[in-house]
Amino acid sequence: MGKVLQGTLVIVATRQGYRTIMAGQYDDQLIKINNNWLFQCRRAEAFGLPEDPEFPVISADHNTKAMVNILLDAWKNLGEPIIKNN
Repeated sequence: MGKVLQGTLVIVATRQGYRTIMAGQYDDQLIKINNNWLFQCRRAEAFGLPEDPEFPVISADHNTKAMVNILLDAWKNLGEPIIKNN
């Protein structure tokens, strides 16, 4: 099993110009199956402001808040178990 830390910066285009909506880090756990590295687990940590780490950078800009909320809802749903109905 391998572990990878990767930093990321998320920038979106809006009618008002480009906006940074998140800076953070992925913490990936990989597993090798048949000579292929596959994701076993992925966690994301959003960074706050250096002077105020608790400030919610991801939802601070009113121009991108609605778009970001859609992405946050999708992110939360990715962790939900999928149950098949028989």
